[in-house]
Amino acid sequence: MLRILCAVSALVATASALSIPARPPEGVFVADEADVLDAEAEASLNTFLAKTWREDKVPFYVVTVHSLASQMAQLYTIKNYAFSVYNQWGIGSQERNIGILVLMSKEDRQARIELGWDWSNSQNEEAERIMSELMVPRFKEGDHARALSRTLLLAR
Repeated sequence: MLRILCAVSALVATASALSIPARPPEGVFVADEADVLDAEAEASLNTFLAKTWREDKVPFYVVTVHSLASQMAQLYTIKNYAFSVYNQWGIGSQERNIGILVLMSKEDRQARIELGWDWSNSQNEEAERIMSELMVPRFKEGDHARALSRTLLLAR
């Protein structure tokens, strides 16, 4: 019983210590915490995402982190951590939850496209296809900027 209580306490402590990057200021849609993008690539992505917001009213963010452990999320899957970032930042709205978050964990070599609840299952399947066919191969090549920019074009 004592072991169970200790394990539960450790999980609660880890969950409360979870580190979520600060949401960028209004008009900025990229939070490159892992420094995988040069200034030109980051500006280009942000311009594209700002245009998506202006034209389609779809909140679309890109976040990179060094690792899940660096975010105190070592007990999280990339999916759970992306869900936490999406909700903490309040992406989407109650009336129209069609936000998109692309999260990349550099050292873990993992990524996730998190979609709001109002996207259909077919869009979730398309996001998975984009991940496996486009993002992952580019990440393995170390071409993070190209992987993210191509992903954004297809996801839009």
